[in-house]
Amino acid sequence: MNRENIDMLCPYRVLTQEHKAMTIGSGDCTTQQFYFCEGNICAAYHNGKCMRIQEKVHNMEATANEK
Repeated sequence: MNRENIDMLCPYRVLTQEHKAMTIGSGDCTTQQFYFCEGNICAAYHNGKCMRIQEKVHNMEATANEK
């Protein structure tokens, strides 16, 4: 795994927690924690790239070129 990929946060590995209000009148709170890229361990990771993100970027670029 490349050193640069160790420091990347994965947008697909997210822990979302909902915290209920302690008192009446205060709102609920939702927090998200992103986990680091697992690199070669991940099924979507191939030849040093995240295939899920690469596909998403490719689709976004194709949509932008159509406009």
